[in-house]
Amino acid sequence: MLFSANVAGLSRRTKHLHAASGRVGPSGPERAIRRELTGGGANILARPVLPCGQADAALSGKSCEPRSKQAWRYKRWETVRRPIVTGPFEIYDDDQKTSPRNVNWVSAKQPASEEHTMKLSCLLLTVIVLIVPSSLVAQSKDTTEDGKLRIICFGAHPDDAEYKSGGTAALWAKQGHHVKLVSVTNGDIGHWAMAGGALAKRRTAESAEVAKRLGVTSQVLDIHDGELMPTLENRRIITRLIRQWNADIVIAHRPWDYHPDHRYVGVLVQDAAFMVTVPFFCPDTPPLKKNPVFLYSSDRFQKPYPFEADIAVSIDGVFDEKVDALLALESQTFEGGALGNAERMAKAPPASQPDLRREWLRERWDRRSGNEARRFRQALNRWYGAERGEKVQYAEAFEICEYGRQPTDAEVRKLFPFFDLTRPSAATK
Repeated sequence: MLFSANVAGLSRRTKHLHAASGRVGPSGPERAIRRELTGGGANILARPVLPCGQADAALSGKSCEPRSKQAWRYKRWETVRRPIVTGPFEIYDDDQKTSPRNVNWVSAKQPASEEHTMKLSCLLLTVIVLIVPSSLVAQSKDTTEDGKLRIICFGAHPDDAEYKSGGTAALWAKQGHHVKLVSVTNGDIGHWAMAGGALAKRRTAESAEVAKRLGVTSQVLDIHDGELMPTLENRRIITRLIRQWNADIVIAHRPWDYHPDHRYVGVLVQDAAFMVTVPFFCPDTPPLKKNPVFLYSSDRFQKPYPFEADIAVSIDGVFDEKVDALLALESQTFEGGALGNAERMAKAPPASQPDLRREWLRERWDRRSGNEARRFRQALNRWYGAERGEKVQYAEAFEICEYGRQPTDAEVRKLFPFFDLTRPSAATK
């Protein structure tokens, strides 16, 4: 049950119902709402819901039950400078033989009867028992207050967050901080030889194994690969995930990228950057007390502007750990993913030769992560100092999004508490 403040929605319904009855001017309930909003204090009205679940059918004149049984009830909750819920009113069919649009209104100002009070008490008990605990239980596992950082990394597919943030995630995890890698789509078309539910399950299992090896957690959303859209419902999903994780840091793609799923992950996370703190957006999940720091992972796209490395992290100390974790992404690393083929797959070492396979993959990530370190050397020198920064071999980099909290340098060092601990020479050839 969602309590959604929607005076406008209720007003539109009353206008529609009133107009259908042939009357002119604002309806009685609408006048009451206007009086309350202008002179009676701040009222919160819940979105009306029909028991049959078909409000649109009622407003359009269509019946969701036999006409002899038509009965619609709108529940209303209001707070008028009091900490309790009072005054429901009802809508019911005025004449069994007429359109359900012709309704009588029972004023919310009428004194509540004893029976009415009992019904209200039951309603309040239901709200307390079903709504409040459910949201708390949903978050209890994710929002334990232990003084550790909480980081959530969004990728479009079950490999993106692992590729872009896996090393930094391992560094956080080694210090006891909480990291969650989220794939916003299930990757069900991300292979040249298989697709559908079987591939989605396979890639979900691969992502979970990577997370296990890195010491973090993972989640794969059940949204089709290649079909992600920046809809309101998906914005709510992202907002709830950030809130449930009680995130200090949120990482995602930039909203301009070669893949539409990547772009829309960036858009959705940007759109959540403010909404995570707004109480009545997704009111079923408590809002964050402060806005997290939102970060973009690196890319090479130049328009509308190139990636700017505000933060660069040496992953030398966990480079081999990251490579070992990525070995689990067999459908992508060794089989080529969506753009692979049998010839390309044949060039990768077979699973029967694990040592050769690891060496093959490490060589590729040596180039990839080494290029990141060389490309973002200036940022590495800024955070590690020139002497240490010049020695970094492998790196991951992040850009601070303007829409979230803007951290100072001191705050960045608290959010990335390994700048003074990581030793660049830890990696081995």
